[in-house]
Amino acid sequence: MIDLNLAKFKKNLELHHDLYPEIPLDNKLLESIFERSLFGNVQHDTGSHSIGYDLIVSNKKISVKSGNYISNKNALVFSSHRTTSHNTIDEKVKFIDENHFDYQYNFAKVDKWIKTKSYKLIVFKKEQLKVSDLKFEENDSGWLGENENIR
Repeated sequence: MIDLNLAKFKKNLELHHDLYPEIPLDNKLLESIFERSLFGNVQHDTGSHSIGYDLIVSNKKISVKSGNYISNKNALVFSSHRTTSHNTIDEKVKFIDENHFDYQYNFAKVDKWIKTKSYKLIVFKKEQLKVSDLKFEENDSGWLGENENIR
């Protein structure tokens, strides 16, 4: 795993919310604060849209995701990859399961953020996010994948 300076991350998060108290941290701002809170050699091209990762830290590819944590369901909801260039669900799953990153850092807003003003940081190794282990069903918004561990 990489070395994240949690004290510095919290301080940077506080600075963000001092300036923007009603705006949750996500996307490019999250990547930027995350980058400034790491130890080691960091390579980052803000907004580059590199396939599968956002930055490289000490030769480890890191994907940084924002999302939502629903506490009463113990559920993390986040967008995974851009897969529009892949036509079938099988092609999308194969693409996602490729080794695009080593670790995924999910920085999720807890419940209705405007009320809670809190976040949850959840870290996965790539091996823990094997999409081909999920059973997929198509719904109105796209595809939903789940198994006994992931819903």
